[in-house]
Amino acid sequence: MLASLSASFSAAERMVTCGHKHTLYPLKRKEIAVYDRRLLEPLYTLIALGLLVAGCVMILLPFSSALVWAAIFVFSTRHVYWFINSKLGGRNWLSASLLVLAIFGLIVLPLMYAVVSFGGVTSEYVIRLTSHLQGGMPTLPQWLVEMRWVGPKIHEWWEKLVLGDPAVRQQVNDAVMVVLKGLLKFGAVAGQGVGMLVLSCFVSLFFYAGLPSVTQWLQAGVRRVSGGNRRAENLLAVAGGTIQGVVFGILGTALAQGFLVGIALLIAGIPSTAGLTFLAILLSLVPFGSFLIWGPAAFWLYQNDQTGMAIFVVVWCAGIAGSADNVIKPLLIGQNSNLPFILIMLGILGGAIQFGALGVFLGPTLLALGYALAKEWLHGVEPPPAAEVQE
Repeated sequence: MLASLSASFSAAERMVTCGHKHTLYPLKRKEIAVYDRRLLEPLYTLIALGLLVAGCVMILLPFSSALVWAAIFVFSTRHVYWFINSKLGGRNWLSASLLVLAIFGLIVLPLMYAVVSFGGVTSEYVIRLTSHLQGGMPTLPQWLVEMRWVGPKIHEWWEKLVLGDPAVRQQVNDAVMVVLKGLLKFGAVAGQGVGMLVLSCFVSLFFYAGLPSVTQWLQAGVRRVSGGNRRAENLLAVAGGTIQGVVFGILGTALAQGFLVGIALLIAGIPSTAGLTFLAILLSLVPFGSFLIWGPAAFWLYQNDQTGMAIFVVVWCAGIAGSADNVIKPLLIGQNSNLPFILIMLGILGGAIQFGALGVFLGPTLLALGYALAKEWLHGVEPPPAAEVQE
């Protein structure tokens, strides 16, 4: 009985498979295996591609700041590069070398000098402050003593300091140590920043030399990702114009403020004026950063019984030099971006808080992209034709 049933099933399998060598069930398993392999092969490819991208990112991550700075330099000065390249007959490497040397001489070398001068000026101020503490403290001005609510307390604390109260002296020493540690940390960060800028100049040399190819790759990549949508190309133009406007606005304002502060320091007779001027230019990249230069300078003048010059420095730097931030920067940034001034300021401040020095450029750029998307979404219209990245 069992033998006859087995023979019947074997005959049925041969009939279903239509003469194939394999039975029906192994054939189904093979089809499933082929289907699974076709389904998993793209997944394996994506995993391998993800590992490759992750490895590349890990290798380039230590140089990310230098690469971003180099990209900002190259993009902001691309028109200068095209001009030099046309005058030199299309010699890419020669044009790139000349422009990188110019950037190095105009930006990096002054910053290196400012960092070195910063150490000398800090030491000089510490020595003078120590001599003041050892030689006796000056008396407080009468208007400060008579100031309502806070004047008597300040006068009492100052008298304890003059009389050598140990607790007050310890407070002063602790405050001085905190300031010195902050200055040393700032100097170390500034030194690292200068080193990063040197590396950025080196990377910029290759970016400039390959600028035509880089521009074509960037435009092709945007078209590929967006599927040829003009909105993506318009956003690329918005980002480019904002970056260029922010670079010109920040650098132009910093130069103007730094030189105005330097003029005030020179008239007042502050020592190491050149180094302090370059440092003021550097600090002016951040809103109200130049106060860290002219504020202590005015206090030093006051401590040396030069009250008139101290008032002059405060009025000049806070009034005339400070107005450059409200006049020059909006004009320069507004020429390349339609971003409102309040968003420009919030982008600079918020970007600096979140991302450091690079955030000064990334903040306004991200807000400009968001602002452009919001305008297009609210108005519901197609954007105008995108401007070319390369003119």
